[in-house]
Amino acid sequence: MDFEELNSLKTNEMRGIEDFKDVNVEPDTKILYTELVERNGITAKFELWYWDHINGSSLIFLNEDIEKLTEDELYELYSQFITGFNKKDSTLKKSSQYCFVNYGFSYDK
Repeated sequence: MDFEELNSLKTNEMRGIEDFKDVNVEPDTKILYTELVERNGITAKFELWYWDHINGSSLIFLNEDIEKLTEDELYELYSQFITGFNKKDSTLKKSSQYCFVNYGFSYDK
């Protein structure tokens, strides 16, 4: 995907936190930090979390913003948000409204 194609994905307006209000958080997961981040007109919600002795990070996109992307194009987009992103050290999960990329896992002993 080149810059022009990525640019064509831009949303009309910067997304707000309200657009991510329906993101489900499991009862035993602690959200340690959250913020909205934007690259090339695509907004994502960044979360740093803790669950079951695991620390991790998530980038959450609205499906409607990325619905035309293939899985490889999604990973290319993620690498623009995440310095040193490595596909093999991440998980990808889609719900009806959101697409989650989870990465940066560390484990308590």
